[in-house]
Amino acid sequence: VAIAADGNVLVAGKYGGETIFGEQHLTSALGTPSGSVAFLAKLDRSGDTIWSTSYALDENSWIRGLVPLADGGAIAIGSTAGGTEAVLQRYSPTGERTSTLPVSVDNQPVALAIAPDGDLVVTGVWVTSSNGAVTGGGPSIEKMGLDGTLRFSRRFTSTGPGPNSFESVVVGADGHIFVAGSVGGSSGFAPERRARCWLFRF
Repeated sequence: VAIAADGNVLVAGKYGGETIFGEQHLTSALGTPSGSVAFLAKLDRSGDTIWSTSYALDENSWIRGLVPLADGGAIAIGSTAGGTEAVLQRYSPTGERTSTLPVSVDNQPVALAIAPDGDLVVTGVWVTSSNGAVTGGGPSIEKMGLDGTLRFSRRFTSTGPGPNSFESVVVGADGHIFVAGSVGGSSGFAPERRARCWLFRF
């Protein structure tokens, strides 16, 4: 959920089969109620639907993070392929997808924030696998411009059960990035310490 520049409300997530926003019906083009389809909708202050849209790249697509833009549009980040492929998309003020921005191929996004300089900060978890089994991974953070230009990318390795992730992110007015998440066992950012929950500042 996010408040748009015009004061209306943006909501995003996933649904299976069919969902209804006011008089607008969204139906999965996949024809399967067992999968999930990503949706984005804009509601007015009374809760009435202004517009709604959805997309399905495979049988498991959803939106995990959402930030409004000053022009009235929004940036949404989510996953396809059962959560193994990241999708970062920009939407216009009327709900059309205008562009798709690059995200590291082995990153699974969890949270999204916009910095005072207009850049995006994406957090989540990176994962490597072999023959269907997870072989490595840990928390990840990336910062990029609205055109997809990468500012920095950092990954940390966790040796505990997982993989573990940075699950929420906010950016302060001074540009410092605060992330919170869970890490079991030792980690690449503090190998001498063990904890379940962390709060970091970048």
